[in-house]
Amino acid sequence: MKALADAVAALREQFNRERERADTLAGEAAELRGRAGRAEGEAAALRDALGRERIRADQSEAAARQARQAEAEALEQATGLESEVETLRTALAAAEDDLEAAEQDRTRLRAERDAVQAELADWTAGGPVERAWRALLHRRVSNLARLLNR
Repeated sequence: MKALADAVAALREQFNRERERADTLAGEAAELRGRAGRAEGEAAALRDALGRERIRADQSEAAARQARQAEAEALEQATGLESEVETLRTALAAAEDDLEAAEQDRTRLRAERDAVQAELADWTAGGPVERAWRALLHRRVSNLARLLNR
């Protein structure tokens, strides 16, 4: 019987060791479950953060696309404006040439008028004929002046 009692004692001792081991493993399992829960929480938080970052990246890409499109439109407008400026410069140069030609014509016509007046003064050096020529000349000069001032 002693052998049986020793075997039972050995089995009880082995059972207690296994129970301690099971308790230790249960504690470790509980700790691992807690760590797994925390890891799942961190993973969920990281997935949320990744989602927010993806949204921000998409928004940044959309803003960059809009900026590139606005830049292209601005460049297109600038090209159009440069073309318009060149057209206006050409028109301005032509207008300045026309103005210079008109001023030369005016100067020439004034010189002709002065020459006609001098010649008339030489022809009509006194008396009623002079007054008649002056009146006629004045009328023609006035008409000429009106034409020039238009």
